[in-house]
Amino acid sequence: MTHTNKEQHATSDSVRIGVLYSFGPHFKQALQELRRQYPAAHITAITPPEYPVARIEELVNDCQPWAPPPEAPRNMNDAVRLVRRVRAERYDIFVVLFDSVKLQLVAGLSGARECCCCGLDGRRRPLRVRPVATLVRGMARRIRGTWHYWRIWLHIHTTRIRPAHHRDESQDDDQ
Repeated sequence: MTHTNKEQHATSDSVRIGVLYSFGPHFKQALQELRRQYPAAHITAITPPEYPVARIEELVNDCQPWAPPPEAPRNMNDAVRLVRRVRAERYDIFVVLFDSVKLQLVAGLSGARECCCCGLDGRRRPLRVRPVATLVRGMARRIRGTWHYWRIWLHIHTTRIRPAHHRDESQDDDQ
């Protein structure tokens, strides 16, 4: 009996999967889907320190409190520390919940063979780790948006509005 590469990958208990919690409402659904697809895999949830682990303990083999808390200010040292910890774990698959520039960068530096994003609908798709291209697109959108804003502002502040001359409708009826 032949197995596809995905089936062999899914049944292997040596597969290590890291899932980074990033304050998404679909974190538990993503873990459920991964557990369904990879029942024998070693799944590690990377959560903030205060995350209620009891909510996901049946879905994961390990929970690491490495993700920054939502209220914590972000800085480069924390990001470097997170990437170092993730790289040290040598995950085969690294999953993020959103396709943002920051998460693309973390995933790209994770060292995992496969990086993917798990969407709100529970589907997993490969993550195109291209932070520079995404950053350039974001900057271009920002520039276009700013230009558009100032164009509208200028139009509003320089256009004179002339009152419309209304004729009295009762006069029209008399004539």
